[in-house]
Amino acid sequence: MSGHRVPYAPATGCSPAGQGSVARREAPALSTLSVRLLAGCLVLLLLVLSWLVPLVSADGGPTQDEVNAVARKLFCPVCENTPLDVCPTEACQQWREVIRSQLAEGRSEAEILDYFAHLYGDSVLAEPPPRQWAAWLLPVLIVVAGTSALAYWLRRWARPVAVSVEETRAESIPESDPYLERLERELAEWDR
Repeated sequence: MSGHRVPYAPATGCSPAGQGSVARREAPALSTLSVRLLAGCLVLLLLVLSWLVPLVSADGGPTQDEVNAVARKLFCPVCENTPLDVCPTEACQQWREVIRSQLAEGRSEAEILDYFAHLYGDSVLAEPPPRQWAAWLLPVLIVVAGTSALAYWLRRWARPVAVSVEETRAESIPESDPYLERLERELAEWDR
């Protein structure tokens, strides 16, 4: 038995000769039904595993969509006015990995944006922080005030000044004007 191999065969009892040897039985051939049943179970197992794999991997860290949701609110440090989620530079890749690791640590979107603003300044933020509202509102207020002042001045300049008839006569004909007196004398001489 030490160097000798015995093929496996299920025991069915003693041989007809009664010698105590094990009788061999042929393995039954797989029927078409058995093959189909085995293939169906295999397909079902693959479907269940394909459904479970995303659930297991989702617990491993943040998805690309979660990273891009935060990256969309930051600008690239290298390219001017390029959102971080679409920029292909190496610096942006590194920043997205930092975002991924901070999301995995459980930090919120606001905390991550504050982290980048603290390190690189508010210029990396796609939206200005609330504390800089005056910087965005001041130019609008200047334009509105300038337009209002110009409209007021133009209306006042174009409006005719109401003057009474007596004031007009008094201003137009002075009582003693040497020029008018001379003109009247010369006309009187001419008519003669």
